[in-house]
Amino acid sequence: MLSNRLLYELFCIEEFKKIEEYFYYEIINAEPLSILFSINVHNFTYEFIAEYPKYFPHQPIIIYRKTDFKTVHCYKNGAMCLKWGNDNWNSDLTIVDLIKNLYDLLFVENPLGSEHQQSESGDSFSLGQEIRYVDNICLVLGKDTLSYINDYGNMKLSYNKTDENKKIYFIKSIDDKKIIKSKALKNEKEVKYFRTKILWKELICLKPRELFNHLNIGEIIKKDFIIFTIDNYAIFLSKQGKKVDYIKIIVSEFETDKRLKIDKNILNKKILILGLGSIGSRVLMDLSRTGFNNFILVDNDIMLPYNTVRHELTEKHIGEYKVNALKRMISDEINPNINIEVSTLNMLGQESSTSTERFLKMCESADLIIDCTANDNLLLLVDNVLKDKQIPLISGTVIPGGLGNIVLIRKKEDVFSMEKILSAYYYFKSTKNMFAEESHDYEATIEETPYVATMSDCSILSGLIGKNAILILNNDNDIYNINVFSTSSYGDLKEMYNTYRLNVVDIPVEEVEFDEEIIKKGEKIYEDYHSRRYSK
Repeated sequence: MLSNRLLYELFCIEEFKKIEEYFYYEIINAEPLSILFSINVHNFTYEFIAEYPKYFPHQPIIIYRKTDFKTVHCYKNGAMCLKWGNDNWNSDLTIVDLIKNLYDLLFVENPLGSEHQQSESGDSFSLGQEIRYVDNICLVLGKDTLSYINDYGNMKLSYNKTDENKKIYFIKSIDDKKIIKSKALKNEKEVKYFRTKILWKELICLKPRELFNHLNIGEIIKKDFIIFTIDNYAIFLSKQGKKVDYIKIIVSEFETDKRLKIDKNILNKKILILGLGSIGSRVLMDLSRTGFNNFILVDNDIMLPYNTVRHELTEKHIGEYKVNALKRMISDEINPNINIEVSTLNMLGQESSTSTERFLKMCESADLIIDCTANDNLLLLVDNVLKDKQIPLISGTVIPGGLGNIVLIRKKEDVFSMEKILSAYYYFKSTKNMFAEESHDYEATIEETPYVATMSDCSILSGLIGKNAILILNNDNDIYNINVFSTSSYGDLKEMYNTYRLNVVDIPVEEVEFDEEIIKKGEKIYEDYHSRRYSK
């Protein structure tokens, strides 16, 4: 037996039949319910089949055309677009609503008549959907690109070939204007272009020679050529006009020469990242995609096979210094105009004094330093160098076992040091049952249960660091010095993503007091050593 809602559908369609002479229907299947119906428009009869899905009314009714006719409101499988005048499917709609909209569509387009026109679709396709319904070739443009196309000129195209053997073209440059600045799009084609005010549907019925004569371009077809029409279609002529492709132009929402509406002065700030492992590599990727374009990367490690489980680099980078591989990846695939300095210095190793001095000068030249090494000694060294420079410092660490993340922040206006922040953090840590000693590479064992941090934990932390970096460079002072973000239900972390945001001044930290006699003995040992050294 049909559900009450489906019985209501049959009632609606029967009542509709009584008042509309152009409409006829019959049930052709009961479960699942399928209805054959016909509409008479402009003295032409159109037949359709309406199928009710299993989860109707939460899923839309699917209407297939049985009569063959041309319209852009039909998918390749024969299913009609369901958004003719209705924004989106909702459970209040009935088959009658769709039939009325279908009638309006056919009345406007008159596809079986001699005088027909195209009706605007109420549907909004994603970029992927639009490309799916293109036969073999299309041109994807940013929403501002068409404004750069003059009446006539030169154009450089890049293209990728999809798994479905479709060519997706992108405009790399128009005359002297660079549109897409990418080294990754290597397939290129130089073409001439011409802009016409003629509609695409008027040009599509012309043969190539008629097309040249119609547009008066017969004499200039000596290389590949694109003709842009005023209705977002184009004609692609190749092999001196012997091959003609009709291209759908898909205008995407992206703007070609902008990343984000962040002040360029902020995006040009110099960011130094210490440690380009699982956290640092992701922080770099996040910030470079945001639009920051001035980095210093310091790491002496190379990419090894086991790194691939938690790193932005992949197996093809094994054996390379991480900083070099990341620099090349970003400049080739994300932002070719980025400025990246790299150093393979071992910051706490036995490097030459010249190398160490160069590293410290790098630190002094930065507008922000991000420490992703999880090494307190290095953090304190850098902080000591910067204490008079008012350069902000962020340090991030994954809690062993992936139990959470820690972000420590010293803003440039803070009067206390990172040593004070670390002391406050360790005091906080001693009061919380949320930490465990690391047993092996991000792993911790608690009550004989192993916990392992994954790339997801690293991604959470890198996102937190990146967000705080933007806030700091934007001079947002509402930032806490200690941020502990838990991602586990262990111990004090019984609520997922519980957060502890603390200011150093709010945490009582006992200052370590040394015995004066011990200090005097230390001074005496140093003085004796110093006098012996210079007496030789």
